Amino acid sequence: NGGTGSATAPTNGQIPIGSTGSGTYSPATLTAGSNITITNASGSITIAAKPASGGKVEISVKDTGIGMNQERKENLFNIDVNTSRTGTEKEPGTGLGLIICKEFIEKQGGKIWVESKEGTGSIFYFTIPCYTASKEELLTENYVLREDDQEIQNENLKILIAGDDETSDLLITAMLKKNNHEVLHVNTGNQAVETCRNISDFDLILMDIRMPGMGGYEATRQIRQFNKNVIIIAQTAYALAGDRQKAIDAGCNDYIAKPIDKEELIGLIQKYFNV
Repeated sequence: NGGTGSATAPTNGQIPIGSTGSGTYSPATLTAGSNITITNASGSITIAAKPASGGKVEISVKDTGIGMNQERKENLFNIDVNTSRTGTEKEPGTGLGLIICKEFIEKQGGKIWVESKEGTGSIFYFTIPCYTASKEELLTENYVLREDDQEIQNENLKILIAGDDETSDLLITAMLKKNNHEVLHVNTGNQAVETCRNISDFDLILMDIRMPGMGGYEATRQIRQFNKNVIIIAQTAYALAGDRQKAIDAGCNDYIAKPIDKEELIGLIQKYFNV
């Protein structure tokens, strides 16, 4: 996510994540890694891994940032409490990143926790199942249909993914392209509207609700002014009460929460395309 600090490998014999060859990867690793931001030129982040019980790996992310007090630590993963604040260079935060990571990690059968002291930085730990595979192999194994999943391979769809979440985009695209679906990408709501004006034969739009500039709800309303038939499924970073109804009211056909579950997405595709 940018910045001018440095990320380093540990020197204590632990394994740096994603270094070379058959390192340890999982969607949870990718998601947690995408939430790391370094903004202080003199700061650093160290990412390491070590074996854990139950066939898991324990990953640690240590930073030299602003740290946090006990109250903030206790509420850090609670969506009902706003823990967002500015960072070392006064950059804003939404407070949702770690909540999303927690849900993703727990879906993988792991857990996440933090050690921190105000003014001295933090160490985030999380456990996930340990796979010895390349990133591409793991994505194929966990997020792409196998050859025996014949039920959604009978129809090739033209799909637009609208959103600026690179990790989620990577996982969705890997699954869809494996089944010979044609996938196009845009990063903003404005781009989604213009792309749909220029290309009228999309079968499905996966519309992220939160995007830079025009959001997904407004983009959907504008698309519905000239295209009543395309299936639009809203996707959002966290499932909140009333989100599905807001999506339907804006003109979406359905709603799915991120991190996107493979079986749930398959079910929606089957629902709307009879495949």
